[in-house]
Amino acid sequence: MAEIKKAHVFETGTWNGIEITGAILDSLVQSFQAMANAGKIPLKLGHNDEQKVTDGQPAIGWVSNLWREGTSLFATFTGMPAVVMDAIKAKLYKFVSIEMLLDVEWNGSRWPAVLDAVALLGADRPAVTALKELEGLTAMSRQLSAMRVGARAAFTQADPFPNYGERKAMDEAQIKAAIDAALAPVKAEATQLREQFTVQGTKLKDAETENARLKAQLEETRKRERDQKIAANKERFKKLADVQVRAGKVTPAKRDEFTAKYLKDEAAYESLDFDLVEIVFGKPEDPKVNDNRSRFSSPDATAIEQRAEELNKERRKRVREYQAAHPGADIFQANAAVMRADPDLALDFKQHLLQTGHVRGQPIAAFAS
Repeated sequence: MAEIKKAHVFETGTWNGIEITGAILDSLVQSFQAMANAGKIPLKLGHNDEQKVTDGQPAIGWVSNLWREGTSLFATFTGMPAVVMDAIKAKLYKFVSIEMLLDVEWNGSRWPAVLDAVALLGADRPAVTALKELEGLTAMSRQLSAMRVGARAAFTQADPFPNYGERKAMDEAQIKAAIDAALAPVKAEATQLREQFTVQGTKLKDAETENARLKAQLEETRKRERDQKIAANKERFKKLADVQVRAGKVTPAKRDEFTAKYLKDEAAYESLDFDLVEIVFGKPEDPKVNDNRSRFSSPDATAIEQRAEELNKERRKRVREYQAAHPGADIFQANAAVMRADPDLALDFKQHLLQTGHVRGQPIAAFAS
């Protein structure tokens, strides 16, 4: 069985000389609910002899709901045979006519209007095959006891089923307008996204430019600091070496040999370890650093020298191991790494080497061999 959920069945106005007000529509709805008429008000074919199937013929559906929206009355039709629904879709029935009872008393209540039936009226007669099927439906009726009716009236409502029936094909302009309307939100969203991407792209480009500027500034700062450190180390090394040369503790030839061998480029000056340089050349402020051997006349002097020799051997061993693990490191870099890795060894070595005077007369050979 088919169903029509919303059919426009009535409207306020003056029909057949009777003024239909909002109060009449309310009475139809309220009495429908009070009498529990859902499924009891019949849907039928016509109420005059012009219809092939007329009064007294079978119900072809039922009114299962009735409600008001403003000046309009709507109904839900259920229990409709498929052939009736097909006739409605084919526009064979284009009108409805409600039948209502006026001035009704029932169960102690009085109603200005009560819905009694809804008839389908045809603009054209149904096909013969359809009529035979309609005439074969089983009749059903509705009974209400103790009802007093003042009058009976019928009213016709045109085009009650706006959502049913065939639709006319749209022309090219209508199709284009429908497509444009459907695409309008999508186009608007695309435009918004494109604008957002443009803004984000501009921000990203600005960020990249700023990053490049900061990177260049950082590199410039690092280069300036590196150049300053190299210049300071060159000046400090020159001062230390010149003091020792003037004191006669390091020959100019040995100074130049050391410089050529271990300070060949600016990178060597950048990583120059002055603790080790002082071990080799001595401290400028301690010109007697290599005269300490004369102070050792006791047996302890031998033990101190032996300890110094042990420390020197340990240093040489570690330097060779470091150079084996780091092929690119020269002897000066290796010594610096070993001393930094073991501060205790560096301190003992420095103290014993200075005490025993092992750097005297051969500052480079004693340290770098």
